[in-house]
Amino acid sequence: MQAHRLIALSLISAAFAAGAAHAEGLTRADVRAETLAAAKAGQIPHGDLDLVSARPQAPGSQVDRATVKAELKAAIADGDVEVGDSGRTAREITPSRYPAEAATAGLTRSEVRQELAQAVRTGQLPRGDLDITDAEVSPQRYAAVAAGHSAM
Repeated sequence: MQAHRLIALSLISAAFAAGAAHAEGLTRADVRAETLAAAKAGQIPHGDLDLVSARPQAPGSQVDRATVKAELKAAIADGDVEVGDSGRTAREITPSRYPAEAATAGLTRSEVRQELAQAVRTGQLPRGDLDITDAEVSPQRYAAVAAGHSAM
């Protein structure tokens, strides 16, 4: 029943759009050109969820077919392709099938402690459910600290 309503509403809106286009003096070719431009820009919703394309097609893209196929093959081999509707990659679902990702060097314990102390000193540590910092609540209290810190 819901699908019938959506189809009916789509037809009604299309009729109004056609009437508006006729009233504006647009020709069929003009409407067709605008539709093609919107499709290339990724502005036309599609699929069951009426999603708009996340990445619009770039006009005059310089990437050739062989490069795209090679990138896709590498992404599949690394498990970086989304599987199904979950939004999770194959690597996230079954990490044992793929080589381990290179670990990035993090901060040392003392560096983290220094950053935390500085955030407390300058009022940049979020507090409460609203994630408002002390510096946002009372900026006059932390103005001297921020001025002295920016001079360093």
